[in-house]
Amino acid sequence: MNNMLSYLVEVSICLFLFYGLYRFALVNEKRFNLNRAYLLSALVVSFIIPALSFDFAPNELLVAPTIFLGAINVGSEGTIVGNFSFNSLLVGLYAIGAGIALLRLMSELRTVWRLQKEGQLVGHEKGVKIIDTMGQGPTGSFFKTIFWTDQEKLSEDQKRSILEHEYVHAREGHSIDVMLAEVVGIILWFNPAVYLLRKSIKANHEYIADAWVAGSNLENYMHLLATQALEANNLSLKSFFSNTQIINRMRMLKSKRNNSNGTRYLLIVPLMLALFVAFSCESQLTDQPDKVANLEQAALEDVKTEVTDNAEPEGGFSSFVTYMQENIKYPKEAQEKGVEGNVMVEFIVDKKGNVTNVKVLRGIGSGCDEEAKRIVANSPKWVPAVLDGEKVNQKLVLPISFKL
Repeated sequence: MNNMLSYLVEVSICLFLFYGLYRFALVNEKRFNLNRAYLLSALVVSFIIPALSFDFAPNELLVAPTIFLGAINVGSEGTIVGNFSFNSLLVGLYAIGAGIALLRLMSELRTVWRLQKEGQLVGHEKGVKIIDTMGQGPTGSFFKTIFWTDQEKLSEDQKRSILEHEYVHAREGHSIDVMLAEVVGIILWFNPAVYLLRKSIKANHEYIADAWVAGSNLENYMHLLATQALEANNLSLKSFFSNTQIINRMRMLKSKRNNSNGTRYLLIVPLMLALFVAFSCESQLTDQPDKVANLEQAALEDVKTEVTDNAEPEGGFSSFVTYMQENIKYPKEAQEKGVEGNVMVEFIVDKKGNVTNVKVLRGIGSGCDEEAKRIVANSPKWVPAVLDGEKVNQKLVLPISFKL
């Protein structure tokens, strides 16, 4: 679960940077469809980049396959502490937040479903259903349905413009964008960039629909926007004709396309490269010797990628935890300096069950690295990994967490 939380943090960083580029370079571009593609891509690519891994290790080195074991936590007295700790608290808080966000989405879907059920179907137009909400909700659209609330003060031409506006939302599939943003919002409910991106996606939808409907009747359409009463928006899944973005929509309609010729979109390239280097290549682009495979070539070639049964301590992992509890010490230097963190120890269990080639992949210093390496190197024999009935070598990584 630690790996999953780290992954979500990296996704959040990507999303925040993508939004930052949009907010400071692209938000005023009148290439609305291009902005739509960028915003949707940001939601998807942010999940892809941290999940990728590219190996740029030198050709003469052979990287052995690795199995990650569950973390072992070490208390300040040198004892093994329960895994229900701060990490468990984070997982619990994350689950609660995601659950609340999911319930909110389900509530909004239920409201839309109720309007569809209780509203009156007044016609079909261009493959879209038109439902009279009977005053139960504002005019808006959701997928291939337009929810209509009649406004007597409007002329027939104005009503036609509003229907055309909502038809654009339905035709262009804007509800798909909103649902994608909602799902991402559930997963990354703790990230403010999610809500900012979702707001930007909805605003861009309005710009697209406005530009399509206004056409050559710009002044009349702007007059319609100006005379609309701003309604309370309690169905955020729907695309609304009247909303608090009217001033921005009018400003965007009046503004002229800038002279950037789309060159600002080229800023996406260095941002993507930076994110790839930071999150997809970080484990390989390092000059720390402990992170480079330096085992003998013959031994590496003998480490199997896939095994029938993984290696495990003799007597099971409970006995290994007992061994750790009786022998590991929290270094005094680390205690005095208040040093805490995870030490990643890599080792190979050979065919005879011996622990060999022990090294620290990532350390925290102050004696913790040496203590973690010592305790693993001196561990009792293991039951070797098995492949098709034969004992084989296997590389393992053990996270040891030092917590005061």
